[in-house]
Order: sequence, then C-alpha cells, then structure tokens
Amino acid sequence: GYMDDSTNATIQNVNIDNVNITASDCAGAVVGYTTFGTFSNITVTNAKVTATTSAGYAGALTGCGYNSDYVGCSVDNATITSTGSFAGGITGYQCNYNKSFADCSVTNSTITGYAAVGGISGIVHAGGTAFSGCTVENVVLNKTRADGNPSIGVFTGCYTGSGATVFADNTADNVALNGTHVAYIGYDVLYGSNYSGAAN
Repeated sequence: GYMDDSTNATIQNVNIDNVNITASDCAGAVVGYTTFGTFSNITVTNAKVTATTSAGYAGALTGCGYNSDYVGCSVDNATITSTGSFAGGITGYQCNYNKSFADCSVTNSTITGYAAVGGISGIVHAGGTAFSGCTVENVVLNKTRADGNPSIGVFTGCYTGSGATVFADNTADNVALNGTHVAYIGYDVLYGSNYSGAAN
C-alpha cells in the first residue's frame, strides 16, 4: 500500500485513484497492516487489491487492522481479492475493542475471499465494533470456500469474540452474496430491495 505498516497513525483527507496493489498478505491501498490507527475522509477509487497467499487479509484501505477507527471513508469501483480468508471493502480484518466504522461506503465493487468476506470488513474479531451510517451498494461478495465457516455478510462476513457489534442507520442495496453459509449481518437494518443470496 501507500505504507507497508503504521502504528498510532492518523491518516486523513487522502484520495487514491487507479491503483493496483499485490502483496503476499495484508494487502491494502493505504496501509497493509495498521495498529491503533484513525482513518478519516479517505477515498479509494478504481483499485485492484490482491493478497496472494493462504494467509489472506485484503481491503481497499487496509489489509489488516488492529484497534482502528474508520470515519467518512469511501471505496468505489474496487476489485478486492484474497486467496486466503478475510476480504472486505474497507478492511480485511478488524481486531478491536470499542472501535467503529462511521459514515463509510463501498460501492460498485467486487470482493472475493476464501472465507470471511464482508462489504465493509471481512471479519470483526474481539467485539465492540459499531457500524453507523455505512452504505454497501452495487457490491458482489464471493466466498470461494465450498462449505463451513467463516461466512459472508453484507457488512461483515464473520464476527467473533465478546462485546456487542452495534448497527445503526446503515443501508445496503443491490448486494449479491455468492457462497455457502451466508450470514445476514445487520439483517435488522434497512438494506433495500435488490438483495440476493440464500442463507445456508
């Protein structure tokens, strides 16, 4: 990515366009691996992000994030692919306590991974995440693992750990989920009428 890794960084007001990122794991257009980061007002468009090994972790902004917040970030026309698990529109992996995705959007994109595939985050680990004011629209989610967990979901593909994951005022429309063990994460929020994928 723009940076290989970061710690305690605040990254804001960045526009990234027409980028092609390939890494063995932790692939992201902004940062590959981040801890205790704050990402705000970042736009990623026309991006191709690929993690090539079974370790996985791919996202348009970050491949792997620990204890990080994402505010007002947007992704459009991205192709995100993880040969392994953990593929998400914003980040592949969110391990956190009481962190959030606020007013973020992922549109007109395709996200593919072996398992744990989500429109915003591939997985939320350790709990306490808040999704508020986020949008997933015109997005295709592909899980290539033939069966079993982890799953795929509109906002996050998989949730593990203690602490409540909170959804508030999120929207999704025209989202296709392809693969087994579909989890409608955030099913109780408004997601629009054009929504495909059968729960398994």
